[in-house]
Amino acid sequence: MRPIKVLLNCAVSSDGFLGRKGRETKLSNDEDWKQVHLLREAYDVILVGAETLRIDDPSLLVKQEWIGKKPRKHPHRAVLTISGNIPIKARVLDSNAPTTLFSSPKGVKVLQEKGVLNQAEIVTINPDNAVEEILGWMEDKGYHSLFVEGGSKIFSLFLRSGINLRLRVFRSPLILGGTNSVPLAFETIVDLKRIRTYLLGNGTVDIYEK
Repeated sequence: MRPIKVLLNCAVSSDGFLGRKGRETKLSNDEDWKQVHLLREAYDVILVGAETLRIDDPSLLVKQEWIGKKPRKHPHRAVLTISGNIPIKARVLDSNAPTTLFSSPKGVKVLQEKGVLNQAEIVTINPDNAVEEILGWMEDKGYHSLFVEGGSKIFSLFLRSGINLRLRVFRSPLILGGTNSVPLAFETIVDLKRIRTYLLGNGTVDIYEK
């Protein structure tokens, strides 16, 4: 089995924050959103955490208005929710693409009580071994690439793991500051090497490799 290609993607303010706690924060420009949707189309699976679901309610689909053509495919959507606390009307639970929810044994019971079993596949995992078990699920499904789109806890899990990966960071010119902002955990990316930097509209993109 060939290694699974993993790309973490995020947008940060110029002072290094991912957004405001508990609030949707728009940092990407149009050029970045176009690239993000092209990446969604190129990867087999897209993964987010439950907090991203609760705050942003993303569909995790490839949007025609961003790529300028009808999408060739949508990625398989995946959510890591240890507690099972996700909105029952979250857009990832629609029928536009398959969705898998990874949760702890207790979280699985919560999800079953919510009645989402008919809307998504539910997979029980050990939270202490989440990255390895998600990648193992992908191998079993025959998937070869994973696009991780948020949030900070998911990034930390992957960056602290021993797997090879890449990190794409769009840096917005906006400054957030304050005590209510979520920082990108820079202490977890010290072993990554920056391999590319390029301008993108009014921002920049850094690509790191581990």
